[in-house]
Amino acid sequence: MITNFYSKTYVLVLSLFKSLEIKRKYQLLYLFVIMTLAALAEVFSLLSFIPFITSLSNPEIIFESKYLIENFPYLIESIKDNYVLVFTLFFLISILIAGLLRISNVYFTFKMAAKIGNDFMSRCLERIYYKPYSNFISKSSSDTVHLSVIQVNDAINVILFSLQLLTSTILFLFLIVTMLFINLKLTIVAIILFVSIYAFLILKFKSNLYLYSKQVDSIKKSQIKLLTEMNGSIRDLILS
Repeated sequence: MITNFYSKTYVLVLSLFKSLEIKRKYQLLYLFVIMTLAALAEVFSLLSFIPFITSLSNPEIIFESKYLIENFPYLIESIKDNYVLVFTLFFLISILIAGLLRISNVYFTFKMAAKIGNDFMSRCLERIYYKPYSNFISKSSSDTVHLSVIQVNDAINVILFSLQLLTSTILFLFLIVTMLFINLKLTIVAIILFVSIYAFLILKFKSNLYLYSKQVDSIKKSQIKLLTEMNGSIRDLILS
């Protein structure tokens, strides 16, 4: 049952993407570029902390580095007198750029989810209210409200969470690759530990989450049905 649920979730996300307009797909591509740049800036800001803290605690490591001496001799000589200021500014600028890209990523992610949600809402309303009158009056008003409000809102949440998951995945991959170059053994241990904890949480709570989602959907339907029936009864009393 759970496997079927995850497969349906994947199919749902894929079908949502296929149903998007061409311009939305291009906008998603631009958003993916922003996500990638934000992830790179995040990793770069973390890496810039290493020379910054080294310049404060043990600057000899920087100026005695064979790699820097052989490849950047003029750079080493030019910053020798003001190395603390240089590495501090370098660290602050990298943090500022990473912060700006992170904020831009969050802004465009929410904006994209809102635009796609607006497209879905427009299509939903067209399909509901452009039908013949006979089909419209034969359908329960609670079903109409549930389709046009609740399910569209759930679709928007799926899109938003999928974009946020994509952002986190890109950042995680860049961090893993960077850590592999810094310390291979420690990175492998961290990956195994992270995957183990994540797998344990999935196995422990996936059944509860699945049942909870079904209960929430059922409760929402009951609430809408009750509210529409109450409003209809009040309207009938007023008219009578």
